[in-house]
Amino acid sequence: MKHGTTIGKTARRQRAGFSLIEVLIALVILAIGIFAVIRLFPGGFLTILRTSEQTQAQWLAQEQVDAEKQTPSIADSIVALDPTNPSNVLADVRPDTLTDESIASASNNVQRYTDPYYVSNVNRFLKVIGESFRITVPSSNSAGGQGAVYFLRHGPVYNIFGTDGSGNPTDSLTVRGLPMQRIEQNSVATFADPTATPQLVNDGQYAIDYAHLKIAFYPRVGTSARQFVFSYEYQVTSGGQVVVVPVLPNPANPATTTMTVPDVAAASLPPGVTTPAPAWQDIFANGGNMNGVTMPANFDTNLGIRLNSDDVSRKFRYRTTAFDTDPYEYNWYSNQTATNGNPGILIFNPAGYNQVVPGSNGSQPLTARVDYTIFDNHIIHEDRSIPVAPPYDIRLSLQFILINGHVGDPGRSYDTMTTYNGLFRDPNNTTPHLMIFNANTGDVVTKLGAGPGLVGATLDDRAGVIHLNQADVESNNLQGATVRVIYRTEKDWGIAVQKANASYLQSDTPANVQYNSYYLGGSDAAADGSPNRIYFPLGEAGKTVVLGEFFVHTNQAAPNDRLRFANESYQVNGDPFQFETVAGRLMTWIDISSQHQEAVQQAWTFDSQQTGRAVNNVRGGSLRERVIWRDANRWRVLDNSTFLAQPSLR
Repeated sequence: MKHGTTIGKTARRQRAGFSLIEVLIALVILAIGIFAVIRLFPGGFLTILRTSEQTQAQWLAQEQVDAEKQTPSIADSIVALDPTNPSNVLADVRPDTLTDESIASASNNVQRYTDPYYVSNVNRFLKVIGESFRITVPSSNSAGGQGAVYFLRHGPVYNIFGTDGSGNPTDSLTVRGLPMQRIEQNSVATFADPTATPQLVNDGQYAIDYAHLKIAFYPRVGTSARQFVFSYEYQVTSGGQVVVVPVLPNPANPATTTMTVPDVAAASLPPGVTTPAPAWQDIFANGGNMNGVTMPANFDTNLGIRLNSDDVSRKFRYRTTAFDTDPYEYNWYSNQTATNGNPGILIFNPAGYNQVVPGSNGSQPLTARVDYTIFDNHIIHEDRSIPVAPPYDIRLSLQFILINGHVGDPGRSYDTMTTYNGLFRDPNNTTPHLMIFNANTGDVVTKLGAGPGLVGATLDDRAGVIHLNQADVESNNLQGATVRVIYRTEKDWGIAVQKANASYLQSDTPANVQYNSYYLGGSDAAADGSPNRIYFPLGEAGKTVVLGEFFVHTNQAAPNDRLRFANESYQVNGDPFQFETVAGRLMTWIDISSQHQEAVQQAWTFDSQQTGRAVNNVRGGSLRERVIWRDANRWRVLDNSTFLAQPSLR
């Protein structure tokens, strides 16, 4: 009996469950394991997010680079602006800086530049110089096909409308033709040339006399006048040395670079004469002559204009009324916001499409060069093609598109007075979420969130997809049309273009080096730098330049004592720790010994004996797209660079 009882008790113990202590121990062990696994997820999610953002940034940058490659001509340069004086360009702003500026006071009368937002982080390189394009085929648009439409590549743009002293309309652009052919001549009569008549054969040439500050253009019979843009460099003495001062077109004060050439009245010509002779006129306005440009207050007539620094071209006239027969005319096709932001769509006189003009590089179709200011690099623009068949969806490179009422990063509302203020930072709630334009006609396709449009559309702002209404697309024949989409995103995404200048001129001292010039190193390291280096301003750091031709003197026996090299590419030093102080100025450089190891052993120095110039035809050869976005209070950056040389138009 006792044996049976023992067996029963054993069986009951085997059927019993876990004790409470055992359960708790198991739960603790299980929780530790679960928590260990869960801790892996945030890092994984963060990695996925970072990878996604990097991929989107790469898409956006590559898309912009590809678009630049497909254009027949790109801008000469994109340079940094002085926030206290927007008419000045800055040569020593480093391309890699992302700091936020603080503007203490409104020291200028341009309201936009009192807001640090517009000159901070990616909003530094804003001045586009010489964006060039042929006058396009007049298109069929809502203007009745009365013009040739062009969409500025880096819009939206900052623009101010106004009037000049004569009541003519003005804007903030400088629009001019290709550089004219320069011919140096003497304007003073001599025994060999008693009339000193300028020798010009067509209206693509001009004559200049540097010594007497005279200029001459090919005459035109008529009753009006032509205007020409005259940009140049002049030399003054400062601190015991000669300093070069550049004068660039300034729409806010056009008199500094705009000269007028009155037509010759037919009635004033002698009998039988149909083509008048060219005549000299003063470069600078003085006395009773008001046709020249304004002379700078510190201009030194003894040192004068720097030889071969002048760039002269015919100016396009801005009109607000119907075009006449002069092909050098344009107007704005796009409307402007209250904050002076404009999508940047111009319309040109259709007569310009078939116009062929002589220039410094021979006869060419009429081409315009435009200088303008980018409104905001945090506004993204992308060119897309509407599908040729439904569904007519457009997928953008970025996601999380900002729309009215959204709270962006860091915690700011998209449509309030004190923060983003809408697409163009407009201080009202009617601003659109995004804008879509027909890139060929300039017409509005739609403005989501506000404003009229031809096509109905909805936006999946989280995915970055625009759904266009099928019936509207097809009724307006927009299948396959190229459109430009303008929008903003959360995390303050922005993209800026940094471009090496089309061509560089040699400067005589380090202090005179501008965004478009360089200085040759010499024998004195402190005063002249290294003899194997060519020095550039800090704004050119990291860019690529091409030396068209250069000569060096060596310590070898003849004929190896002088050597010539051509068409070599160098990347300008981009490491701030290797910047070099030359004659008191911090500069960056290229070093020819990086490709010629023998340069140091053979004591190479630049030599100008053969041609009078040791280095010739220095051209910019690189284009960089910089994409940034905000991660809390930290900026993340992706750079995409490519070699994209453009022959100089000078």
